[in-house]
Amino acid sequence: MANPKSIVATYACPMHPEVIGKEGDKCPKCGMKLVKMIEN
Repeated sequence: MANPKSIVATYACPMHPEVIGKEGDKCPKCGMKLVKMIEN
């Protein structure tokens, strides 16, 4: 079982959802800051 503290949030570009990264990254396609995606 995974430790809840080890879960890493996923960040994606609002305009290019296929672009994912970590907090503070920018989209290489448009330069927008990646935003936190909510996991369901």
